[in-house]
Parts: sequence; C-alpha cells; structure tokens
Amino acid sequence: MSSPESTVRGRISDAADDLKKTIITELAKSESSVYLGWLLPVIHQLQSKLNRLETSSQTCTPLIRALQNGLQKRFGQMMEDPELAAAAVLLPKFKTSWTDTSDVIEAGKFKFTLSN
Repeated sequence: MSSPESTVRGRISDAADDLKKTIITELAKSESSVYLGWLLPVIHQLQSKLNRLETSSQTCTPLIRALQNGLQKRFGQMMEDPELAAAAVLLPKFKTSWTDTSDVIEAGKFKFTLSN
C-alpha cells in the first residue's frame, strides 16, 4: 500500500507530464508555422514564470518544483545545445531577448558563423 505522500507525488508528476504535453501541443496549434528556434525561448520563459511563482506562492510549491524538475530533466540538455541556441537567436521574433546568458548567445552566434 502506498503512502499518501507518494500518491500525491505521483499525481504531481503526472500533472507535470500532462502540462508539458499540453503546452507543446497548444504552441504548435496556435501558430501557422513553428520553428525549432521557438523551443529554447518558450522553455526559458516557462522556467522564469515558474521561478517567480515559486517565490510568490504560499501553496502549490510541490507542484511548481515538480514542474521545474520535469522541465530540467526533459529539456536541460537542450538548453545547452549551440544549434538550438543558434536557431533561437536567428529568429527575428526572439533574437537574444529570451536570454541574458552571454554563453548561450555566443554559442548561437558561433554556430551560425561556422555553418556559413
């Protein structure tokens, strides 16, 4: 028999997975053309919003942390990928507005210069 705490954690994990799928699906549906360059800015924006919620929320902290952990687990390696950074930096909609991290911006610019 599982403890109530493990049941709650399981439900939070399932909710995080469902939310991730819903966000990606809705993003793809809402735009007539979606590019790979959208991935990092959208994930970065979601992480920023979750960080703000975590500091201001008095409830739902386990859910917020589960979502943050799920994003990191699923997309963490992608956030360091220079090709994905280049794809985001090269989109006129985003350019470098989605990140302040100079390493990411330089990696994106460097990858672009190598490919030309």
